[in-house]
Amino acid sequence: MTSLPLVLAVPAGIRHAADALGIAALLILGLLYCLFTFRRPGWLLLGYAASRPLIAEFVNAKFSGAARLGRVWSLGLAILIVAYLAKAVWENRERLRERWREGGLRGTVLRRSVLWSYGPPVLLVVAYFAFTLPRPDAHAALQFGGRMTLWLLLALAVGYIARTASGQLTVLVAGYAFAIVTVIAIGHAMLIDRYGSAYYYSPYGTPFTGQKPDGLAALAVLSMPFVLVAIMWGRNLVLSWTLLGLLTACVVLSYVRISYAATAVIIGTFLLVGLFRRKAVAAVSLVVIGVVAAVGAALLSSKISDRFTAGSGRLKYWSPVWHGTISSWKASLIGRGAGSSRVLTFRALHDAVWSHNDFLEMIAAGGFILVAFYLLVVGWLAWPFVAVIRSAAQSPLVRDLGAVGLATLGAFCVISFGSGLVFSLSALPLALLLGLVRGVHTTPAATFADVPDPLVAEPGLPSPTTP
Repeated sequence: MTSLPLVLAVPAGIRHAADALGIAALLILGLLYCLFTFRRPGWLLLGYAASRPLIAEFVNAKFSGAARLGRVWSLGLAILIVAYLAKAVWENRERLRERWREGGLRGTVLRRSVLWSYGPPVLLVVAYFAFTLPRPDAHAALQFGGRMTLWLLLALAVGYIARTASGQLTVLVAGYAFAIVTVIAIGHAMLIDRYGSAYYYSPYGTPFTGQKPDGLAALAVLSMPFVLVAIMWGRNLVLSWTLLGLLTACVVLSYVRISYAATAVIIGTFLLVGLFRRKAVAAVSLVVIGVVAAVGAALLSSKISDRFTAGSGRLKYWSPVWHGTISSWKASLIGRGAGSSRVLTFRALHDAVWSHNDFLEMIAAGGFILVAFYLLVVGWLAWPFVAVIRSAAQSPLVRDLGAVGLATLGAFCVISFGSGLVFSLSALPLALLLGLVRGVHTTPAATFADVPDPLVAEPGLPSPTTP
């Protein structure tokens, strides 16, 4: 009987397959059916998220009229996240109600914990749409705000999955798979001349249907911590070192300068942690990274040098956006709306260019009020990593994970400032890592690193108590 709704919906979906709404309806029904009938719905969500790098290769490919593959995939991810969170909250509604109504000092602490755990991202999303939707370019507001909302929601959902040792191991495996799929996707982009030098140096290029090199390179950078954790844990070392070398090569071959800096932040922290723990695996990892970087620098030195000496033009974009926003006290306070950076650069440069800076984009869209909320969210992102590092009850491996995770957030901020990332689904690996650490924080001394066989656990949904 549980299959009947899906079976009845298939003919209607096929009949209207030429219509994007028909495809969306079939996708919604199919994903909801799978989510509510799978024994481990978290696996479905994580597996779907891990497929993003492959989708990124064809993100702008059109089918069924105006429907784009990337948007249909994003709709599917949104459905899975919302349905999973709704199911988790519903199955634990009584416990949540009791905790919220608890009196005394403990009740006050719990309520404040709930507000801090979910308040900052909610405030940012609400403020962003409040400042941008009433403005002229509502389409840009929905597009940019939707992507930001999606990866923030994924972090919360993954945090629920990671509140058991088995769930944490599942997230680690999903992140590791994400790194493998990223290498495959970038390899495909290289084969069809849509990556690195083919993008930056080819005078004649056909329009891109996939993610540009900066987005793919960001996926490689932010998925790297999952491989580093496997190395620190001593799991699948040969495969992990190989994968680390391939990810490093992907970054080097991207010619994306900001990704070089972001990678240096993550790898530098990993090596410092390795030296602190006196781990031989860190030395081997250094050799792997050094060999790949040296070979890349030797073979591609002229093009890499040209990329650094030519300049990026970022200041040329930033200046008109900054001065065009602060020229009015009203715009300084509440911005000019989504997409206003393109308008400002067009007025100054006769070229509609995005600002390539999330902090500046927040100011242009919603003024200093909105960028203040964004800075609050950056602090919210850092909090679980810092809490895990400072917790004496956590194992050394988990604290090392927190250190590498905090460095990954630093890399995210570097890319966010120098290129832009918060409005992109290339931030999905950070969402997986953040959700993992939010879950790990709630299980001191009972994490994936402490339990002998993490997969031997109850298959149901973990309790969504506030971390």
